[in-house]
Amino acid sequence: MMSFADSSLFAAQPAGKYEPFQSHEQVRGLFDHKLNVCLAIGGWGDNSGFDEGVKTSSSRERFAKNIASTVDRLGFDCVDIDWEYPGGNGQDYKQVPNCKKKNEIKAFPLLLKEIKKYIGRKELSIAVPGLERDMTAYTLMSAASAIKRYISLGFPASKLAIGIPFYAKWFTTKNGYTCNQPIGCPTDPLEDELDGSDTGKSGYMTFEATNFAAPPAKLTITPDSTCGVRTGFKCAEGSCCGASGWCGSTPAHCGTGCHFAYGKCDGIDILSSFHKALKNEYTDAEKGAQWYWDAETRLFWSWETPELIQKKDFVSS
Repeated sequence: MMSFADSSLFAAQPAGKYEPFQSHEQVRGLFDHKLNVCLAIGGWGDNSGFDEGVKTSSSRERFAKNIASTVDRLGFDCVDIDWEYPGGNGQDYKQVPNCKKKNEIKAFPLLLKEIKKYIGRKELSIAVPGLERDMTAYTLMSAASAIKRYISLGFPASKLAIGIPFYAKWFTTKNGYTCNQPIGCPTDPLEDELDGSDTGKSGYMTFEATNFAAPPAKLTITPDSTCGVRTGFKCAEGSCCGASGWCGSTPAHCGTGCHFAYGKCDGIDILSSFHKALKNEYTDAEKGAQWYWDAETRLFWSWETPELIQKKDFVSS
């Protein structure tokens, strides 16, 4: 999956032009065997394009045609729809209540049918939640329960796929608690009570090489405001290198995810805590996850290992 194309591009007329960060052929070339490379559309917080595209028969047709033409232009083999979520409970649930999205529940299958019509023999997949009730951790048993539920509703088992996250998740735990168990540790509020926005108290860290590379011995002050390991530049005195790789002095630059080696930072050193977690990790064999609690930063970490991913192969049976 190449993630994510903004759904709004496909609801527009004429359609917006999507350009991936790497070409289809470049991604395929990273693997030894032939595999399908899919275009994933949407992702958390991307609702506006889906909301518009699903409304009427003509908007659904337009949305589907635009997806098909983009897939053909870029050479993708398949399409994945990641709408979070038709019918509500998405990032905007406090701004747009679920009662105003009820029509999307019945309209969503119609949208999928239209997309499949226009992409033809190419595969169409959808990302769906693991209810019942929300899975707050990817455990062996909760995954099995969700799979059985979909099968009981008539979904063909051969078309179900379980997603394995190739990154580590972190959460800020409540002050005053000692989290020496992998399950049940309370966290700080992860969303704003009033508008539902992210509080910056949770996030993720990937295992890509840049997160393990040491900063150069001699850093040059940035000439264009870019910073961090990808450019090798540092910010000017008093400026912060934000998570996005740009210098600035706002709370967004200096807070969560700020790059400590490349400028001033006010928040927690997430990267150092990540390395600490990998060095002092614990395995929860029963639930099927790796974990660590950093008492100094109050960050709780959880991730997958190759061995734990192998154990989840039970779903194929």
